[in-house]
Amino acid sequence: MPAVEGDLADLRLRLAEVASQNASLLKDRGWLHRRVDSMDFTDGLTVRVRTSLDFTIPKCVPLARDLSGVDVYYLPIAILAKWPPLMAFDLRDERGIPVPLLTSERNRIVDAAALTEMAPRNPSAVALELKGHLANVAKGDRDMAFAAANDLSETLARYFDDLSPEDKDGWREVKRLVGMLMENSLLWARVRGMPYQRRIVKWQYEAPAIPHLLLWRRALGALRWRETESVYPIARIDWTQNYHLQVHAPPGLTINSVDLILGGGTTPARPSTAPDQPLGVMGGVRELAMRVRIETGKLRAEIATAISRRARKYIGAIAEGDIGEDAPLRPRYFAEPGRGKVYRWNARQRAYLYIARPKVQFAGARIGLKAHSHEIAGGYAASVLLAIVMTTFTIAVAPVTRAHSDAAVTALLIVPLLMGYLVFRPGEHPLVRRHMAGVRLLVLVSGAIPVIAAIVLLIHRHPSVANILPFWIVLTILAWLIAGALTMSWLLPNRKEEFGEMGEAIPADRRP
Repeated sequence: MPAVEGDLADLRLRLAEVASQNASLLKDRGWLHRRVDSMDFTDGLTVRVRTSLDFTIPKCVPLARDLSGVDVYYLPIAILAKWPPLMAFDLRDERGIPVPLLTSERNRIVDAAALTEMAPRNPSAVALELKGHLANVAKGDRDMAFAAANDLSETLARYFDDLSPEDKDGWREVKRLVGMLMENSLLWARVRGMPYQRRIVKWQYEAPAIPHLLLWRRALGALRWRETESVYPIARIDWTQNYHLQVHAPPGLTINSVDLILGGGTTPARPSTAPDQPLGVMGGVRELAMRVRIETGKLRAEIATAISRRARKYIGAIAEGDIGEDAPLRPRYFAEPGRGKVYRWNARQRAYLYIARPKVQFAGARIGLKAHSHEIAGGYAASVLLAIVMTTFTIAVAPVTRAHSDAAVTALLIVPLLMGYLVFRPGEHPLVRRHMAGVRLLVLVSGAIPVIAAIVLLIHRHPSVANILPFWIVLTILAWLIAGALTMSWLLPNRKEEFGEMGEAIPADRRP
């Protein structure tokens, strides 16, 4: 029986030995039952991921016994990124007691031992060379791991056709794990107990909030004309029997859409170092024109849908006398999704996804957020009010220039103060400021219009209709254009339909 951990002469070698003996745990993952991930957004522009894993201690070789005589196991329960290091990482057991972690050096040695032991023995002619490549994948940095993975593939390709079906399947499984370990490491959890006992391990970490990769989508999202979609990777969801994901929206934002992007299982090739061919000036202009046409068409369709939905909603509510009543946000799906099919429920503040018996290596949580409509209401109302004020002053420009110029200047300068009171709110979430940047810019320009109008009136010693009216007409048109843009910000983006099994829209009589 193994000794107590503190009495081991070389814990590193013992860990590597146990990992190689327990390499079969990486093939058969039936001992992992249920994994629950919860994502929420912090004030520091990070995403906090909390994970709870329910599993049974498998029949395997323990590392040692603790002072109370209970066996101690190190079990591979998940995959985490090698670099950059996870912020605020914390690993605990079901009682909330912190669980010690392996150092980075020991973790990579243990990974290498498990990976080389997991590999089939054939082809025996180059077994040592293949094991060296596998060890370099686990121990090396990103460049070294990619180079070792490519060398492994090239060496194995010479013998692959002559292998037995069992060895081919074994090497495919090894290469799938190699594809994950090039940029990640196994998370080995220290567990106390006996085989076949149920245990729970919990960990959490923070990662930077990912903005949309496309610049124009980020700009449209800042104007609230489109949702801002971001994809957060989730490694090896196939290692559990059931996977659950909960997404919590930050205060001031709502969830417009959420989904799981299910990925495949190929080993990624090493990135090419060849520079991309430049598009050139005309190519860039054509690309930009194409994107503008696509986004304009989408916006037209979304505006028509938004107006139609709001008209049906309010007219129907008035007809039925249901104004002010909110439908309960509870899913009422009648059919449970089959194995490997995603169940989705997208509420406004919390979304829930579930998949049973996932068959893919990795997935991505695609989350679409938008600012709450009440964040837009103040700026929208102020811009419309300003446009009406400018229209009134432009129509009544003659009496204003003759006898009421001082009063007009005072009235024009009061409007921006009221807008600032209505629009800008202290203490809001940083992500709200990111999503409202374009709207706030429009409001800022809108608030500058009456100031410019007052300046135009003041710089003329003897104001008249001829020298004031052209400026005010231009400012009035600009005010209405901004009011129209903020109207789109208030209407858009449309909320995605609730989705049930296989992504099909739920019929109206089955929606919550």
